[in-house]
Amino acid sequence: MVFSSIPFLYYFLPAVLAVYFLTPRKGKNAVLLLASLIFYGWGELRLLPLIRALFREVNPAPVKAAMALLGYDCGQCRLPVGSIRPETLARLRELL
Repeated sequence: MVFSSIPFLYYFLPAVLAVYFLTPRKGKNAVLLLASLIFYGWGELRLLPLIRALFREVNPAPVKAAMALLGYDCGQCRLPVGSIRPETLARLRELL
């Protein structure tokens, strides 16, 4: 699904906005997270584990680690963001 498609504009977006505005303040972030996972999973369901792994820790550390695994030299993260945990790096290796 793309942002300019008919299903997104006429079905998905209005449904998400309705649920978002009817949800109490505490649950709004959960609604947006769920809507994002549904949106990205709609097009490429196989990428959801990678998205989950990339957001397992503070960004941009996992993204930089994934880019390094793909062969792109993007340097280290500046403080206060450090490097990622070994188990996250292992999961990224597995998925990439």
